[in-house]
Amino acid sequence: MIAAGILQWGDWGDGYPSATFVTQSIARGEMYCLVEGDTVQAVVALNDQASAEWRDVDWTIAGEHPLIIHALAVDPDLQGRGIGHRALSAIERLARELDRDVIHLDCYPGNQGAVKLYSSNGYRSCGTVHFDSKPAGCREYLCFEKAVE
Repeated sequence: MIAAGILQWGDWGDGYPSATFVTQSIARGEMYCLVEGDTVQAVVALNDQASAEWRDVDWTIAGEHPLIIHALAVDPDLQGRGIGHRALSAIERLARELDRDVIHLDCYPGNQGAVKLYSSNGYRSCGTVHFDSKPAGCREYLCFEKAVE
């Protein structure tokens, strides 16, 4: 992503997503993989833990039981093949199975591929969230939501 000029993840001091984040997500059963054959095509952490910074986000879907998307990533060699769409479809199926009523996420606006992915899959923009932990110029993230139907 850095090679593509997308400064969403990297060595920013907070190290998100860190090896600890990934290890803990796996241990808690919150890390999911989209696999075809022997190939992991995408990974995502899913839970109900909102970032503290989200407290001021103007979510428009009144949901009591959100599923929150953290760190969705598609293998860079496989991007542009509909895998992100398939991952979101699988996430939405899981949300229904878990009786969640809304999906929330934030997305770095410089990652236009991700912004387009969410928008084209029915996720609505709900404004922005500010992260002081990110470097100057990369602190505002877009918030998206989608009702689980």
